[in-house]
Amino acid sequence: MKKVEIKNKISNLITNAAQLEDSLVDAWIADNKTAFGKDQHEVEITPAVLDENMQVITPAVTETVPAEYEIIITDVTAQVAQEAINAEALAYLASTDWMIIREAEGGTPCLAEVKTLRQAARARIVR
Repeated sequence: MKKVEIKNKISNLITNAAQLEDSLVDAWIADNKTAFGKDQHEVEITPAVLDENMQVITPAVTETVPAEYEIIITDVTAQVAQEAINAEALAYLASTDWMIIREAEGGTPCLAEVKTLRQAARARIVR
């Protein structure tokens, strides 16, 4: 699993991003490179000069420069796998919370097996 971002080198902004299976990365980059690679930006060299009535005395001087993009690819396979582990462990903890609360309020004791599994679930969670 890869996280792919297209970053504009002039504005330093991410213009497009996706999380994709490895086999789809090259096609996504090709499609998006075509879409973003032809952009141009108006860069203001000198701002406009206005009079007291906000009328333009001297117009702004701009220059058109081609956009420059950087493609950033990050392998997020481990992150995605850990997120799935976290979700599973948190779901188990949530589904057994009532047993712990019941015991804490003086009701039926929680089974030792459930407590052991809850401890193991907490150990699997990485934030």
